[in-house]
Amino acid sequence: MKHFPIGIMLECLRLDFYQSLDRAVELGADGFQLCFFGPDPMPRDEFLQKRAAIESHHLTVSAVCGELGWFTDPVGNVEKIKRMETIFNFAYDLGVHVVTGHIGPVPEDKDDPTYRALYDAMITLGRMAKERNLVFASETGPESTDLMRRFLDDLDGGIGVNFDPANLVMRGFSKNGADSVEAVAPYIVHTHAKDGLSTRFSDRWPEVPLGKGEVDFPLWMKTLWNCGYRGFLTIERECGDDPAADIAEAIRYLRETDQTLDVPQ
Repeated sequence: MKHFPIGIMLECLRLDFYQSLDRAVELGADGFQLCFFGPDPMPRDEFLQKRAAIESHHLTVSAVCGELGWFTDPVGNVEKIKRMETIFNFAYDLGVHVVTGHIGPVPEDKDDPTYRALYDAMITLGRMAKERNLVFASETGPESTDLMRRFLDDLDGGIGVNFDPANLVMRGFSKNGADSVEAVAPYIVHTHAKDGLSTRFSDRWPEVPLGKGEVDFPLWMKTLWNCGYRGFLTIERECGDDPAADIAEAIRYLRETDQTLDVPQ
């Protein structure tokens, strides 16, 4: 039985958009996450052309990545929220219900001005997301999932979690990726399948190909399933000499692991 759809972050293939779609199909992916970085709306003719190409390839867009940086400065947040609204509208027009991004580390102290800036921004973005039947999913990593859960519980909906186990392992918040799932399980709407090591080398986080690091993927996938998650495992490979080859191997590895999961049906 197939438990999870497998996706890829399209930009990790390092090809143009249309070549990436072809490659995703060749690799046997079920879908992909599309990054959108521009502050301005995509020209309508370009949008329609790309949407038609996605449909003709029979691929699902698992999420749109809207990476605008941290929402920890109340002055800078004004412009970022405007830009994020553009991305929300793009996702809505594409029929996608999840937008992901890094929102910035959540302070432990609620009296920290950074906490208030982050909180106010997420209240606004959560409302905007709900108006479009979206969830804005904060990517795990800058803080423990226990702290993230407390922050999310204080909000008013529309904000979820993009669970990246490697980020938590690499930053020392998780031993294997799986042990941090339950804390935020009700909020998980998307995941990144990425592997890494907990030791940091110079200024680079040690991301490694899937199955070569400290993320226990069989246990992580089993935990996700048992917590009720049924969405995409989207492969992210941000480094390496041949990320396309690493992604191909990652798809094979995840498919094989998925087939052997011992979970209730």
